[in-house]
Amino acid sequence: MLASSKTVTCKISHLTSNTGKECPSDLDEDFHYGFTVGKGKTMYWMITWCRSGHCYIYKLEGQELVRRYLKGDTLITIHFK
Repeated sequence: MLASSKTVTCKISHLTSNTGKECPSDLDEDFHYGFTVGKGKTMYWMITWCRSGHCYIYKLEGQELVRRYLKGDTLITIHFK
């Protein structure tokens, strides 16, 4: 895990492997802005897990949720407030 004072970079699968159970499907807006994928600038905030260990991530565009598939070993950066 790479970290700075306001971000943490890890594989998305690491979110569940640290606790041994699935994390909530969305990040707590009191603590997080959301997360970005790789070196991207698009902020995502919700995750749904597949049985395969991969997941779908979501962002809000206007009034619509936009879904994207990610492999479990994809690097994400979590942005904290």
